[in-house]
Amino acid sequence: MADAVDVVAAAIAAAPVLSDRGAHRRWGTVTAVGTGTVDVDIGGSPVPGIPHLTSYAPETGDRVLVLVEDGDVVVLGAVA
Repeated sequence: MADAVDVVAAAIAAAPVLSDRGAHRRWGTVTAVGTGTVDVDIGGSPVPGIPHLTSYAPETGDRVLVLVEDGDVVVLGAVA
């Protein structure tokens, strides 16, 4: 069974990318909320266990902005 990092990396790699370098943003929908992390559906690909900023109080169904930079992934927050 693949570990969570492998699952996240595979889901992000499957998403369309504008460039191979630098930061990329993705929009997704929160499907589950954990302690300090959320599971996000990004373009139909489930991505589990993404950390989020402490200032964001996630709720299932939130449309969120996900930042991906050099293999690091973080949910920045929800769209109002």
